[in-house]
Amino acid sequence: RERWGGGRRGGGGGAGSPPPAGRPYGFPSFVAHTVSLLNLFDGLQLTRCRGLVDPLRDVLLAQLATSRTAPPLEWWEESFLPAAAAAFSCGFRGLAPPQEGQLLPADIRDVFGQSELVQRVWRLVQGYLQSTQKQREQPSLKSQDFDVSLYVPFLRPALPPPYAASHPYMNRSLLRVGVPHYQGPPTWLLWHTIAARAAELQRSCDPPLASAAVAEFKRMLASYALSHPCPQCREHFISRVSRNDREWRALREGPLQATESEAALYPLEWLFAGGANRSAATLEAKLAAVVDGDSLCLFVWKLHNAVNSAVTYNKDCRVEESFDEPPFGCEGLPVGRGMQDSPPGRPAMGRAWPFLRRYEFWMAKPERWAALRESGPVRSGAAMLDALDSPALRAELWTAEEKASHARATDEASGARVADAISALDRAVLQSEVLRTEYGVPEPVGCSEAARQIGAWREAEEPLPLGPDGQLPFLPGSCSREGGG
Repeated sequence: RERWGGGRRGGGGGAGSPPPAGRPYGFPSFVAHTVSLLNLFDGLQLTRCRGLVDPLRDVLLAQLATSRTAPPLEWWEESFLPAAAAAFSCGFRGLAPPQEGQLLPADIRDVFGQSELVQRVWRLVQGYLQSTQKQREQPSLKSQDFDVSLYVPFLRPALPPPYAASHPYMNRSLLRVGVPHYQGPPTWLLWHTIAARAAELQRSCDPPLASAAVAEFKRMLASYALSHPCPQCREHFISRVSRNDREWRALREGPLQATESEAALYPLEWLFAGGANRSAATLEAKLAAVVDGDSLCLFVWKLHNAVNSAVTYNKDCRVEESFDEPPFGCEGLPVGRGMQDSPPGRPAMGRAWPFLRRYEFWMAKPERWAALRESGPVRSGAAMLDALDSPALRAELWTAEEKASHARATDEASGARVADAISALDRAVLQSEVLRTEYGVPEPVGCSEAARQIGAWREAEEPLPLGPDGQLPFLPGSCSREGGG
């Protein structure tokens, strides 16, 4: 089925015309994103089982060659899900009876010992269903639900009644495929790991291999923006983060209900990632600055910081938690006030990841982050950048209105000072090795195997979905004022 962002909570829904507002979830973008991700997963040797993803890639490319429209439900149930579950079943030893005392969700309990597909899927999702992220998903509820089919669509044929008789979650738009707590942490971990592996390729193998991995990541990211199952995450990236939130005024009416520019919160190193002038404040310019494994590590780090600075969870934490001492503290721009009204100072939480202590429990080696936080070069680079930060400096990159009273051109001297400070912070973070050591794969990369895998990559041959302005499509017609959205 065609899936739509905006006013939909899940990946399901009835046939017919799309909802009156939302961004089309196109099948070609889904295939392009998934195939690039599979290429990186296998080519960068993020799994011990080489070639396991090949059948899934073949299924996707074959279907795209047949039709560019979304396949019927039967294809997703009979072809896609079995291939996807098998692709990530490295170490699966075949059908086995449930262990004595094993707690299983109600929808798979009666068929667990009879379905290899169910067991493969359970291996992939049980970590989340038994995690603290699941507990944070709906903290206001006194009861919890753990059905696998809430999070994994297209499992119906393998389930017992009443689940097999219909699509109880899909038909009522109750699927949680796109819940941020479910999608967010593993997505960020995977992106950081891909970047770290690309940096390892750059150091240990032929530089063109790292360049190929960087180019594939760029293709994956652009397609991700139009295909990721989390509608809030997808729209936040497209309409706000990727474009420095320069068009936030156009979002005051409609689904996003923007009340202020998030660029008042983003770290300077993200705002200036594409350069220090108005034409450089585009996703195309930011991606063009990513030229090797090291710059990819920094790009993902800066993007992660920009998103974390603005999402609701982190905004709430500004007033509910204690933070580190400056330069990683919470002083700066208050929440709920537009930039033109804010006093000078750096944005709270702008450089949160990974410096704040409250993130350390996620890390394999928390002491590495403590060392990074106390590092002289890192503190010096951050302090240099913070000293330059001001609403006036940010104004050029946070508004698209040429004649806005608070906007001014960033002069060359200011731009050069900011660029120097960002470069100093970049060097300090890279020299600490923390982004590579924390997210790096324990097994060293095999250069000859990487060359063979990368040379055999197959692509969806979809063009990057960037317009003449270097940006992703801002809003579909159904969301514009003319379209009645």
